[in-house]
Amino acid sequence: MSISTTVKNQVIDFIQQQESVQQTYGHVEMNPTGFPAVFVLPDNMEGEFVDNAHNSRIYAFQITCVFPLGQNMPGLPAGTNRDEYAEETIDTVLDEIINSLDTNFVLEGIPVLYSNAANIKWGNMDLENGDNKAAQISIRIYTEYQVRSTS
Repeated sequence: MSISTTVKNQVIDFIQQQESVQQTYGHVEMNPTGFPAVFVLPDNMEGEFVDNAHNSRIYAFQITCVFPLGQNMPGLPAGTNRDEYAEETIDTVLDEIINSLDTNFVLEGIPVLYSNAANIKWGNMDLENGDNKAAQISIRIYTEYQVRSTS
């Protein structure tokens, strides 16, 4: 399995552990089984020379959080605006993911120098359940890869 796939799977597991997330997928799931649902898709991967023994690598992912706007909106308090409630729910999920990434994200077997989450884009997404509020965030995980032994 590639390092990129290993990192993606660990990101999915990490997000699924967040209290506010119901279901996390490694693809766009047209019929999610729980909301809020999160989709983790690979983005660009970058690398550059550090020294004769190490290279830096950046693994990037697009994380999309969706929450339904239809009649079956989970947890909607009476008299609450659907769009506003969906935005607040997604805000909570994204804040939890970003805060956790900032404080305790570790990859097994790969040293993480730091992570960066930025550029939240809001919109709507049509899935099998109908119209969903959606927000997408880009995360970049900065690592160091040992290309040869330092001894």
